[in-house]
Amino acid sequence: MERVKILLVEQNSIHQLAFKLFMDKDETSYDYVIADSLKEVEDIIKTNVFDVIITDFQLGDGTALDILDLIEGVPLIVTTGIDDQQTAVEAMKKGAYDYLVRDKDYNYIKVMPVLVENAIKRKRSEDLFSLLSHA
Repeated sequence: MERVKILLVEQNSIHQLAFKLFMDKDETSYDYVIADSLKEVEDIIKTNVFDVIITDFQLGDGTALDILDLIEGVPLIVTTGIDDQQTAVEAMKKGAYDYLVRDKDYNYIKVMPVLVENAIKRKRSEDLFSLLSHA
């Protein structure tokens, strides 16, 4: 099975650590890079290709919506500590594949593999549909 490349965009070091510990312990087939700002994302995506981007909604120098403006063709999953339906709708309308509200016990990380797999399957389906519709 091919390894999945994930870009995690998270400025909170505790959330970064929780993500690292889960991904390393869970023996997932993921390779990941962690960025903590919009500026760092801009630099990283110039030289790297990712299968999925997971980002906190609110970053110090921007938001997940700004990342959606930077990327094309990469599924983006938004995480946030704030349960705001309007923000969720805005992110989904702009192209986010999923929106996940984080819990204080970090249980949200346990569903990440499912969200990543669903995003990859959806992207493959969209690509196949596009290819077939042009044939």
